[in-house]
Amino acid sequence: MSNLLTSPFGGTVFPVDAAAAPVLGVKSYASIAAIGEPVDLAVIATAGAEIPGAVRECAAAGVRGAIIAGAGLLEREDEVLRIAREAQMRLLGPGSLGMMCPETGLNATSVGAMARKGDVAFLSQSGALQTAILDWSLQAKVGFSAFASVGSMLDVGWGDLIDYLGNDGRTRSILIYMESVGDARAFLSAAREVALQKPIIVLKGGRTEPAARAAVSHSGRTAGSDEVLTAAFRRTGVLRVDSIADLFFMADTLTKQPRPRGRRLAIVTNAGGPGVLATDALVSGGGEAATLSSAALSRLDAVLPPQWSRGNPVDILGDADPERYAKAIEIAVDEPDVDGLLVILAPQDATQAAATAERMKPYARRRFDKPVLTSWMGSGEVAAGRGILAESGIPCFWYPDTAARIFNYMWKYSYNLRGLYETPAFGDENAGAHGEADPLLRSARAEGRTVLTGPESKRVLAAYGIPVDLPGPGAAREGGFELLVGSTVDPQFGPVIAFGAGGVVGEAYKDRSLALPPLNTTLARRLMQQTRIHGVLAGNAGARARADLTGLEKLLVRFSQLVLEQPAIREIEIDPLFASAERLFVGNARIVLHGPDVPAERLPRSAIRPYPVEYVGSAKLKNGETVSIRPIRPEDEPKMVRFHGTLSEESVYNRYAGVMRLDTRVVHERLSRMCFLDYDRQMALVAERGGEIVAVARLVRLSGTRAGEFALLVSDALQGQGLGTALLTRLFQVGRDWGLDRIVAEILPGNVAMRQICRRLGFTFEAETGATLLLR
Repeated sequence: MSNLLTSPFGGTVFPVDAAAAPVLGVKSYASIAAIGEPVDLAVIATAGAEIPGAVRECAAAGVRGAIIAGAGLLEREDEVLRIAREAQMRLLGPGSLGMMCPETGLNATSVGAMARKGDVAFLSQSGALQTAILDWSLQAKVGFSAFASVGSMLDVGWGDLIDYLGNDGRTRSILIYMESVGDARAFLSAAREVALQKPIIVLKGGRTEPAARAAVSHSGRTAGSDEVLTAAFRRTGVLRVDSIADLFFMADTLTKQPRPRGRRLAIVTNAGGPGVLATDALVSGGGEAATLSSAALSRLDAVLPPQWSRGNPVDILGDADPERYAKAIEIAVDEPDVDGLLVILAPQDATQAAATAERMKPYARRRFDKPVLTSWMGSGEVAAGRGILAESGIPCFWYPDTAARIFNYMWKYSYNLRGLYETPAFGDENAGAHGEADPLLRSARAEGRTVLTGPESKRVLAAYGIPVDLPGPGAAREGGFELLVGSTVDPQFGPVIAFGAGGVVGEAYKDRSLALPPLNTTLARRLMQQTRIHGVLAGNAGARARADLTGLEKLLVRFSQLVLEQPAIREIEIDPLFASAERLFVGNARIVLHGPDVPAERLPRSAIRPYPVEYVGSAKLKNGETVSIRPIRPEDEPKMVRFHGTLSEESVYNRYAGVMRLDTRVVHERLSRMCFLDYDRQMALVAERGGEIVAVARLVRLSGTRAGEFALLVSDALQGQGLGTALLTRLFQVGRDWGLDRIVAEILPGNVAMRQICRRLGFTFEAETGATLLLR
């Protein structure tokens, strides 16, 4: 109450207490209804047993948001959530410390100090940790755009907050301390959408079994498998760090320097020991010490003393002056096989820390396409150099091993983001074709069986195009490498796929990696690359692969399709899967089903929505032709390039409300995002004729509303044939399935054909370009 009264947010505070006694000299009310004025936000600070009644009172008064500071609500959570949802009221908590909005001055927390204004959002599941971070931030002069405690996330969760902050112009990066995921699908969907715009950096508590138990006790929510969570972060472009310090180091670094293209780091140092320590930290974290070319070595020979290290780290010796540093840095940055640079300065008699920092200024503010990190070790004049670097926008660390660790985080972050929109090479046209798998699984469950026989398991795999063992003696011995492919169900993320070494080797070395379905060939390749066995399968550098890696990618895609389309399966183990350069086939397989006591509606679902086969169909055009209609796939990017080549300037102008050149429309970064969709947020239906795309209709949810916006583009050769109407009719059914209540669009007055289609479909037009369709 004191914090709200002293906050400069400019609103009115109404104390509500049954005794109606003044609070801190402010008139109190016996109920919210007695206030007689609209209330925007309620802070519920009562005992657990009183929370449902307080929420009901807020709902009746039309309050749209509430922070629940009290805990002890577990037994009545369903009741509280039902009350809130019926009233369209959002709840933060229970067990929430509250939230601060530094920009507006609102301090709706029990913490006395107010956070400074800044561009970093900090979200935490621990109020005590948040208090400590706030105390540190005030001393370090770190500011925040938002500062919120989520509590046990009965209603508002990570997905809601990430969505909001993704659209917040004041927020440049999002930092999270997490103990449990909550709604996994909402979190992954929001994170994947926002990660390309703003870094999402997570410190996850509960890595070890004792810590996981403590997290469950603290948050009241299951902590889930840490290994699966790491796979989920990789899949959505989220960066996971291991310490509180690294949360803020990475937020600072990613806003100042470009992301590296790869893992190769060059190190320039005036002292051998720090360079060695940085290299150790780099390599142990998965990075590589860049190999300098002979041309670079010759250039360095010309500007450095004869005693320099002649390799990476580039030891330019203890008497290095700012000019020597500058020349060595320029040569290292120019190297094509260098992805990033670390410059180390250790104080020695001839060291000019401040002057050397001044020479580093050209490498600030993303002027180069490679990140430049520094480590100025020591105090005194060295501290002055660190200040110059910080003011210039060059990240500077006390210790070189810290800087190397941050570089490793940077390239891993780049790697994860690239995986979001790499165009896959294979789209399985048989998606949704179950063959004999459906009746076999239904029969087994009807009989009350939970374990299929070996032959039955192989028949299910074969129905999805996965090759089973070859007939005849000796087939297994000729199979090549023994691999493992499997699936299980995680309590938070649903089905999970495993790949790794199989047989006795797999048992001994535990070499496996995990991924969330659905997979495409890009994601399947990345799943394999996470294992040690992949290097053996791929062969030595420049040598022929020792296993059919392309076939393995396709096999994993089909396996993920099986896992998603058959939720009655609880576990699959293929061990061994024999792999050679010539063939792949299943040696042994075992499938375990959920028991008959688990009804269909309670079967686990994937945390990432699979390809929506329910929207696959066809349409007959006025000219008698039939075209196929289906949701777009990531593999469609090459077809989309060709489709855009069929469009006239008029069609392009009507669609984009302006001129857009073909080379701009078909760049990879743009088309990949249009093809690689989160089907819970966007839907694009394509029409195909003769294997080529001839039209695209797209529907996008409008965040925070029950509305969606559509767009339509038809190849000029098929305009006027009823194709647009057919696509939109199907697209609007998607909107109904999503629970939308209206569809909107912006249509130019000159786009006569599109406006006619919309009128026939029931749209009303307002202003000059707006069109709205109410869904019933």
